[in-house]
Amino acid sequence: MRQISAFIDRNGNKQWGTPDICSSRKISEGTYLIEFQQPFSQNPVATATIYGSPWQTFNISVAIIEVSPYHCIYLTSTPDRPVDCGTMVMIMGEE
Repeated sequence: MRQISAFIDRNGNKQWGTPDICSSRKISEGTYLIEFQQPFSQNPVATATIYGSPWQTFNISVAIIEVSPYHCIYLTSTPDRPVDCGTMVMIMGEE
């Protein structure tokens, strides 16, 4: 079992976390792509949570929209539109 965790800032840059992330970037407003250095043997499990000051993030949610052995795509949004926001991400799966 391998676990990847990281803090990704609102611009899509990995600020800290495990070294298993090859790259992370914002691909559109509120949408982020994380690519893994080494692929998992099958689709991993991914979870994410909003990171930031309560008064700036109380109405923002995060949704994992695609997971593969090679990457994870997720979206941060308010009830009516995508917005950029920092997140804590954790991905677990078989090596």
